[in-house]
Amino acid sequence: MADVFGVPCQVAAGLQEHDRRGVPYFASKVAFETAVATFFTHPTELVFGAETAVQARDRFGTAVNQQRNNYPQDHLAIVTHGTVLTLFICQHNPQLDPLPFWQALTLPCAFVLSLPDYQLQQSIYFDK
Repeated sequence: MADVFGVPCQVAAGLQEHDRRGVPYFASKVAFETAVATFFTHPTELVFGAETAVQARDRFGTAVNQQRNNYPQDHLAIVTHGTVLTLFICQHNPQLDPLPFWQALTLPCAFVLSLPDYQLQQSIYFDK
């Protein structure tokens, strides 16, 4: 994407998905979605993986803020994964329910957030 738009790109620590190291493969989509639903509804509990939802959300939020501090005059495009993105956007937009938000994600999709409060301004979904 950076090449297409002619803009610089760099990898930044902390923007990765919820840490799922050590989680066995889910045999069915239902089993995975059930685990994710529990993850969202019990954010302080270690449901699966190596991070709680709160830990993943806070790590990601710290990384986003670090990028804002590094590039205060720039517009940023942050590329990440759906679960941690859902946690972050829903934290700043409490009217959103995390599970339906996550379930609606497409690959790819994009969101425009306002600064400084990260209010959701636009959602761009591509065909599933």
